[in-house]
Amino acid sequence: MASELSPTRFHTFIEKSIEFFTWDEIMQDAGITNASDKGDQYEITCPFHEDKRPSCRLNKTTGQYHCFSCGRKGTYTRFMWELNGKRTPYSVFCEQVLKAHPDIQKACGFNSLMISEHNLDPAFNKRRVFNANTSLGTGMSITTLQSRCARLSDDWEMMVASLTLLQQGVTPDNVYATLKKQNIEIAMPSKEVGLMDILGD
Repeated sequence: MASELSPTRFHTFIEKSIEFFTWDEIMQDAGITNASDKGDQYEITCPFHEDKRPSCRLNKTTGQYHCFSCGRKGTYTRFMWELNGKRTPYSVFCEQVLKAHPDIQKACGFNSLMISEHNLDPAFNKRRVFNANTSLGTGMSITTLQSRCARLSDDWEMMVASLTLLQQGVTPDNVYATLKKQNIEIAMPSKEVGLMDILGD
């Protein structure tokens, strides 16, 4: 199944990962011993080019680095990627870092930067707000649609899939028909639960 990098997840990962690294740890792992402590930052000889004098700054608070000679800059993960020789695309390296750190996964709320048809990005659903008690066009209401989809599967991805199809202009009847093709025959539910009940605030 085709999958692609989620820009939203990637951005979240970069923001959250800063909390789980320090320059002290990274420099120790990389064997960097020429750091000068300048209070809120370290000053080092840039490891990415022939640097005659220390021109790279490592900010302890923001997790950012910036070489004022070669212009390289970024956060902890990009620094590690550069040190690793950029053997893989940066996004692939970040995916590997995420997979190796359960604490970052917990902070981010996901364990992969990739999304697919069955792993849709919940952030896509912010583009439009629905009223759970009304229908879109003709046919079943959104409330009925959610109730039926819940019987197909009660996981988050099923709900996200239904919302995403609705955002694309697919009617509730066709959303249900589309999702049902990929699932077993079901009995109709006796109680309806609205999408907004699951989404909360």
